[in-house]
Amino acid sequence: AFMVPSVVSILGTSRFMFLYFGGGIAGNVLHASMPLLTNGRVSDSRNFGSIGPLTSLFAWFAFTYPTLTVQIFGIVPVPAGLLGLAYTGHEFYKLMHYGVQSDSGSSIGTALYGVIFSILTRRF
Repeated sequence: AFMVPSVVSILGTSRFMFLYFGGGIAGNVLHASMPLLTNGRVSDSRNFGSIGPLTSLFAWFAFTYPTLTVQIFGIVPVPAGLLGLAYTGHEFYKLMHYGVQSDSGSSIGTALYGVIFSILTRRF
């Protein structure tokens, strides 16, 4: 949530809303699709909250500005792109080693949406 004002000032209000709500929708669609993608091997879970849209915001930010430094807990400086790769890699690792969990589809779906949104809105 610390980056929301910056993202709004870069994208503008309408694009920001499209990224935020689109990320939430993409995450929920992939979350709901997990039983189809895994032959039904998923626990019955609900997906609520704003973590999906916020993940799409960070994925957009990390893919658009990979060399900008963000601080973990306000202490450890890390390039945004590296943190984005680590988060996404961790989600895929959990999916591969622990199977589908309640947030698997949501986390991966929103991160992919943020990356795709970054590619589509990039100024060449």
